[in-house]
Amino acid sequence: KRKEHKDVSGAMPFREFSEQAPECYELESPDEVTMTLVTQVSHDRLWMLKHHCDRYRNQEGSSYDQHPMSIAVYSNATLDGILEELREMDCGVKGTTEKAPVTVSVLDAKTHGAWNEFPVNELRNLALSKVETTHILYIDVDFWPSDQLYETIMDNFFDSQDTDEDAKSIRQELVDDPKLALVIPAFQLWRQCREWEDCRDQNIPHMEKARTPHGMAHEIIENKSITIFDPTNKGGHGSTDYEAWFHQPQGSLVDIDCLQSNRYEPFVAIRYCKDLPPFQTAFSGYGKNKVTWMMQVIASGYVFSQVGGAYLVHYPHLDSASRQVWNGPKTDSPTSKKKSKQKSKSKQTKRHKIDKLFVDFKAWLDETIIAKGNQRMEACEDAQDDDSKLWVETKPNKPVTRKRIENFQKEK
Repeated sequence: KRKEHKDVSGAMPFREFSEQAPECYELESPDEVTMTLVTQVSHDRLWMLKHHCDRYRNQEGSSYDQHPMSIAVYSNATLDGILEELREMDCGVKGTTEKAPVTVSVLDAKTHGAWNEFPVNELRNLALSKVETTHILYIDVDFWPSDQLYETIMDNFFDSQDTDEDAKSIRQELVDDPKLALVIPAFQLWRQCREWEDCRDQNIPHMEKARTPHGMAHEIIENKSITIFDPTNKGGHGSTDYEAWFHQPQGSLVDIDCLQSNRYEPFVAIRYCKDLPPFQTAFSGYGKNKVTWMMQVIASGYVFSQVGGAYLVHYPHLDSASRQVWNGPKTDSPTSKKKSKQKSKSKQTKRHKIDKLFVDFKAWLDETIIAKGNQRMEACEDAQDDDSKLWVETKPNKPVTRKRIENFQKEK
């Protein structure tokens, strides 16, 4: 029986499977592998889709040579209105009843309360529910893809043993291991103006140059405008081997052997069927909304390989309303050694509430998913304990190791 687990408020269950997805079945040929880019966006960032559509297409074709995309939009506007905006951006959309490469779903903002409680995971699940391909490439809309990202995954062969006889396609690798997740390394553009300004005219030229590997190298080395994502959260992407990636041939795969943090949250291409964990809708607004998905993906037995020559670049936008609420007033962490008169006040912040929910999610994950013993990725010997940053009291973090998995199995 599939389990549900209510959060601390008793209002929202954690879910184990993507119930809206098709049944899982064994793929027999790489020709069966198809892929849809999935993302979600608030209306104020809809303009970014022009850059996604321009990059995620047959570079020599028209707008209707767009590769498959599924987009969920949070807006007060109608679907027809949003489709018209996307047509003006030369995205591959048609009318509301016509088949098109780009599928658009709208979540009515008028029915979802305050904008600072942005229903990000509900939007992600909505976009996923429209997917008709075997695999998805999930990215956030503020991470713009490199040129030829789709072709790098779908059309490339790589030489795994330095001999022509062993050349395999990435799609064959996806067939051979249905729980292989392809990591697309993430970079970031430094803001080209003051922090509180939205200077698209200064930022976008650098983003445009960085869409090709040659231009990306120029931005990193000469302009020093782009760096690895994210210096302020090393756990988020620190398990990606960037040093190896810089030397990877286009379309090659390098395995990620262990996890530097339990907060690893890369953007991935992954099999889409019921076994794929859903995004937990209990997490809305800013904070822990994607990392909880990736923690469940890892616990469910997926492994990672990073793709050579493919990458994403983060656009330096202004803070969203959700992020501003998360930041809240400047107070000490309630778990810090420094005694603060504002300790009780900090417990009322969005960050404290989400951290409390996160602890509840981890307990459910241990009981429901990790206990099955399917996890194949282990913590590195020098992995960092990012749970020490939580704004709630927790027991010391126990990274998942092979011994811990064996203990779980003995207890069952």
